[in-house]
Amino acid sequence: MSEESKQICNENGIGFIDLAGNCLFKFDNVYISIEGRPNLYPNTRPLKSIFSTKSTRVLRVFLCNPKNIWFVKDIAKEANISLGQASNIKQRLKEFEFIEEIGSRKNSKIRLKKAELLLVKWSNNYSYQKNKIRNFYSMDDVEVLERKLIDYFKENQISYAFTLTSGASRVAPFLRYRRIFTYVNNDIDRIAKDLNFKEVSTGPNISFLEPYDEGVFYYLQEVNGVKVVSDIQLYLDLKGYLKRGEEAAEFLLERRLRKQW
Repeated sequence: MSEESKQICNENGIGFIDLAGNCLFKFDNVYISIEGRPNLYPNTRPLKSIFSTKSTRVLRVFLCNPKNIWFVKDIAKEANISLGQASNIKQRLKEFEFIEEIGSRKNSKIRLKKAELLLVKWSNNYSYQKNKIRNFYSMDDVEVLERKLIDYFKENQISYAFTLTSGASRVAPFLRYRRIFTYVNNDIDRIAKDLNFKEVSTGPNISFLEPYDEGVFYYLQEVNGVKVVSDIQLYLDLKGYLKRGEEAAEFLLERRLRKQW
């Protein structure tokens, strides 16, 4: 059993025993406590398992709040996952020494230990193409097109966040661009119709990304009235972008992310 599960049982007056023989029984005049026996069936899942969709919500919480110290229950709440899921992910991250526990065993907290290594490993297991991408063309130039989109999103209360070149240009300018990338959580067909965009298979200048998970919108930042994904999400997206995206990601890492760690 995880330490968190043991603590919950203890706080609620519930006894327990696990397959390794660790146990706690308290009733009448009986008190039996055995601790420290190792897991007989350790988790052998590969590193890849910590980059599953639900797991990455926890990674976002750690990486976007690198100085914070957390109880597992607070991680679960912040990442919008169950306590059990958060506990399992915490164990996997601890196994690979991406995080560390501090405090007493019964009241321990956790904090990020190897931020850059975790982010790089995640980027190696991620591509912005994991999101569903729909490409369109407009006769407007990029600046006019961005303004139209921003105004439309605000007027219609649509959740959005610029990313890739469109996001990087606002937080760590590095690349010139002629194509807009934005996450949007709404009816793309309706948006395209209202703004007179034509869907195309080649030569787009606007690409809508339907997020693979709600975590994409975690820790949004607003720059001069424009919503941009978090620096963490921006790094991930840029790293796999073919047109000098890796260079832009390293620029973002150097100019902003390392300073936060």
